[in-house]
Amino acid sequence: MSAGGRPEFDAIFPARRDLRPLHISWFLHNHCNHRCSYCHESNWSGSFRWISFDDVRSFIEQVKAHFSDRQILVSMTGGEPTLWPDFERCVQYLAAEGIEIGMTSNGAKPLDFFERVASHFSWINFSFHPEFTRPEKFLSLIDRLSSLVPVSVRIMLPREDKMWRRSMEFRQTLERELLSGKIRGRIQIEMVKVVSGFGTLNTAPIGYAVSQDDELARWPSRELSRSDSVKVPYESVLGEYVTHQLENPAIEVLRANDLVEAGQVNFKNWICNIGIEQLFVGADGFVFRAGCGVGSRLGRIGGHISFPNQPVRCWKTYCHCVTDIAISKISPEWAKARVASSDLDSTHQSLLKGAAWYRRFGSRLWDSLQEMAFELENSNQERSLRGWTSRMYLQGKRVWLTARWSRRWQRKSELPHKLS
Repeated sequence: MSAGGRPEFDAIFPARRDLRPLHISWFLHNHCNHRCSYCHESNWSGSFRWISFDDVRSFIEQVKAHFSDRQILVSMTGGEPTLWPDFERCVQYLAAEGIEIGMTSNGAKPLDFFERVASHFSWINFSFHPEFTRPEKFLSLIDRLSSLVPVSVRIMLPREDKMWRRSMEFRQTLERELLSGKIRGRIQIEMVKVVSGFGTLNTAPIGYAVSQDDELARWPSRELSRSDSVKVPYESVLGEYVTHQLENPAIEVLRANDLVEAGQVNFKNWICNIGIEQLFVGADGFVFRAGCGVGSRLGRIGGHISFPNQPVRCWKTYCHCVTDIAISKISPEWAKARVASSDLDSTHQSLLKGAAWYRRFGSRLWDSLQEMAFELENSNQERSLRGWTSRMYLQGKRVWLTARWSRRWQRKSELPHKLS
């Protein structure tokens, strides 16, 4: 890895170019039975109303109509997604529509609940939160579910010494339990460093002590299995992504978690297929290209969604979401060195065309205005000139939106009179 957070490679593409599913990362709601100190209040406060099942169905119908030739995968998160009253109904609906489903959960629901829904899932991520998770119950859950569905255990790593120690002790216990035969299936362990502003548009990395990084190096993320482990037949439609180097023909399988742990996730100015290969739905119902907000809003659940048809230039210097990282993207250097031609696949050609679009003066200006508007809308510097500009921008936006929706409401109210 190079210094300054930049990766050594210059491009990311799917290992199988013929397989490009649409991944929907869905933040179902912000209700949670935990109140983790390292998790932003917006993730658990329950400040947004429950999404309606009819709105979910309407959104999925729009997605299927637009991405008609694509396999669709929905990964559910929150909050705690299983708290949603329509959770099981939604899971059954998605499965009946032929949509692949995954989930990230804290595992607090009873074991029989997870056994009941497991058959509909292609994988389940269980998160260990040292402030709230009961290790004994959690180990029983992992044992049972890992024999039914692929399971990943995400061990959260707060910096505070007491919480850090609980997480690392559980990491060691988990490995001992599997090697001694008390866990029947294979599991993937993910050691997850916490970040500042997790779940917001202003997510940023935080520093860990040297001793913590050294201990993490001794107990890293890894897959655990025994020769007699129950192997659940499974092949995700996401498949694998590989990295390419401009000056070196070497191709390596992308390990997104390793990049996050090392902090080498600065993709600013890269051209990325986020919004074409993946969408993000927030707890407030707004649909984005990505959870970090790059590319701005596309619409809202229950209304019309303007799905993008071309890639976007990344505005961020820190990409912490592994699913955002594992999306086709090319660096500016790669774009300059390559020329679109007939022997390139459609993914590569679309990224190169996107790069050419962003190089044009008018396109660069429009892109810069979008980035500026995004930054103003999410500014926290209330007393600075930027903060004052942000308030003026938001006030103008409110006036514009009020006028826009007032006209739309007026047209709808006049329609019955015209029909009569």
